[in-house]
Amino acid sequence: MRGALVLALLAGCFDPRPQPGVACGAGNACPRGLECSTANTCELPGDAAEPPPPGDVATDGDATPPPPPGRMEFDAGTHMFVVPPGVVTLHVKLWGAGGGGGGGNAAQVSDPAGVGGGGGYSQADLAVDPDQVLVIVVGTGGGAGRNENLNSNVLSPGGAGGVPGGGDGGDVQPNGWIGPSGGGGGGYSAVVFENVNLITAGGGGGGGGDSSSTGAPGGGAGGPSALAGGGAVAPANGGRGALAGSGGAGGIGTINGAAGTFLTGADGPTSQGNGRGAGGGGGGGYFGGGSGSSGSSSDESGGGGGGSCEFHMGMATLLAGSGPTPGNASDPDGAGAGRGGARTTPGVAGHVVVTW
Repeated sequence: MRGALVLALLAGCFDPRPQPGVACGAGNACPRGLECSTANTCELPGDAAEPPPPGDVATDGDATPPPPPGRMEFDAGTHMFVVPPGVVTLHVKLWGAGGGGGGGNAAQVSDPAGVGGGGGYSQADLAVDPDQVLVIVVGTGGGAGRNENLNSNVLSPGGAGGVPGGGDGGDVQPNGWIGPSGGGGGGYSAVVFENVNLITAGGGGGGGGDSSSTGAPGGGAGGPSALAGGGAVAPANGGRGALAGSGGAGGIGTINGAAGTFLTGADGPTSQGNGRGAGGGGGGGYFGGGSGSSGSSSDESGGGGGGSCEFHMGMATLLAGSGPTPGNASDPDGAGAGRGGARTTPGVAGHVVVTW
């Protein structure tokens, strides 16, 4: 009886559960049932878990801090760009290249030779993955037409189309009095992933070669629904601007221009010479602009149409140029990019700015 009473008293005074919070480490072991935590206190199993890794925020769902902001600019050419670690959105601005100016009658400096069209502008936020490899393409300006009207049987070449996608300006055949040749269309600018254009800014059309005082066959500007080139005799002489889903039609004249195609502006047709001007090349774009018509028996040259801007991933800002002025020309990030060339002057290359 006495032994049972002693055991009962001991049971009432002794709590067999281990008490957490006791210091441990440096030779101090924890009582049975407890584990030494990284804070050097004895804790119940499961309460001694490791703290979150450095850089994680334990109170915010293990979120990592955002990557530092950055910026890169790209001029004419093709460039590889690797998305920085932690970046999932890129803000991009693209200017397409300007078309080259057409040639004019060298003996009549006051003739209104066709100016090249300004490049289009595209802006959007791109969803990307860290370390994703993108190709940044920046269009070169269209070449200028020749300013000739000489009694010499030699070929007068048109301006070369800008790269990529710009159509060549029309040549003038060696046939008596040589006429002024057409300007080349501007190349497009784009951000490309696995050979697919994620976003595109179209180039401006090349100016038509002009030996007439009745009009100014300027190239059309690039844009979301790109603008048509002008005509020396009639508006129909100019190549049509590209649409959202098709290339622009060729201009109508003595020698009709050709239609633009996917990513490519049309080449200007060759003039038969004898003082007559040749058509301008179409601007490159997601779809290219049509080329202007060329003259033979009459001066029916036309400027090339502008190339189209395009974006398939959500919301974007797509702006057309106006005459030789590119879209969003007031933005200082453009730095004068994408302007159409004046008479016998090449167009200005495009520009791309990427920020995150």
